[in-house]
Amino acid sequence: MGILEDILKAKAQSRPQLPRFVKDPDLPFEVGDHLKADRVVYDHHGIYIGNKQVIAYLDHEGIAICSYDKFKDGAEVSVVEHHSDRRYRGIDVARRAYSRLGENNYNLIFNNCEHFANWCVTDEEKSDQVKAAVTVAGVALAGLVVAAKILRRR
Repeated sequence: MGILEDILKAKAQSRPQLPRFVKDPDLPFEVGDHLKADRVVYDHHGIYIGNKQVIAYLDHEGIAICSYDKFKDGAEVSVVEHHSDRRYRGIDVARRAYSRLGENNYNLIFNNCEHFANWCVTDEEKSDQVKAAVTVAGVALAGLVVAAKILRRR
């Protein structure tokens, strides 16, 4: 074998092998579904990869594989529907999620579990929860400013 063949073989061996993404018949989800667990104060997002497993941003672990039960944590789980902004489906979504395993750059505002799951499906990191929170905070702040001005006039 030549040097080029040796390099290509070494590269192929160093690349992590993807697991088999197999749908579990006990769960109503398809491999690559963007899941949302409805928690009391927030929603937790992840990507279903089959075998009763989800890839999600986990506390103190970064992006990791967890069991469906750990992801669910007693909450109701639903599939997030992407319409015009969907770029990937099924196994491609699962592969994208798998490609970021081990990342640990969590940021509540700029890089949370919803940003990650949306990126896997749409290639766009976005969070509707953050948008909503910023809107509510802005309205509350505006209300406080108005209330302060009214109180000063008295």
